[in-house]
Amino acid sequence: MIDKPWTVRGYGEPSDARSILLAVYLSILISSFYLLFVGSNDRIVNLLSLQIIYKTLSLLTVRSVQNPVIVSNLLIAIFHGVAISFA
Repeated sequence: MIDKPWTVRGYGEPSDARSILLAVYLSILISSFYLLFVGSNDRIVNLLSLQIIYKTLSLLTVRSVQNPVIVSNLLIAIFHGVAISFA
């Protein structure tokens, strides 16, 4: 995983938890690419809905909008919500 200052600010020092989060993000990325080519609207809406839920829950668990990851998660959740509204 990248050990740049911005990743440490957003995700903390390298740890098992950070590696697990990377695995979650990679699984979402792989699923998203798969659904781009063979997915149905229902599956895509389900994946986006799950992402909206976990990205919104991250604000509740961290309880701060000062973290850049939380800010990006909320912006992405809004984007996914708009995308679902057009599905």
